[in-house]
Amino acid sequence: MSSFFKPLSRLHRQIFRTKKPPKLRKIPHTLSHHGTTWHDDFKYLETMSQEDITRYLESEERYTDWVLRDTRKFQNSLLEEFRSIQVEQNHSNVHFSITFSVSFLVTCLT
Repeated sequence: MSSFFKPLSRLHRQIFRTKKPPKLRKIPHTLSHHGTTWHDDFKYLETMSQEDITRYLESEERYTDWVLRDTRKFQNSLLEEFRSIQVEQNHSNVHFSITFSVSFLVTCLT
């Protein structure tokens, strides 16, 4: 393991020892359509009540806020930087650019 990742790994272990993230249960479900078969362990979410889904998402949000609490200052500075960018008249290009950048970053980090 590279020396860069060692502190991150230590931080990761410390976080998960302290507080566990909310977990969705997995219920095995197999689907088949036009000769293709796949597994969807979260198919049951389609039948869950809106209140249950909202409750779960709120618990995820609280957990994320707790994990990222030390980065709040950095998050605020990024938000201010995004707000200060001069938005062109064609908003769709800016939206695509920001969405693509964030999606790419999340994909790279996971």
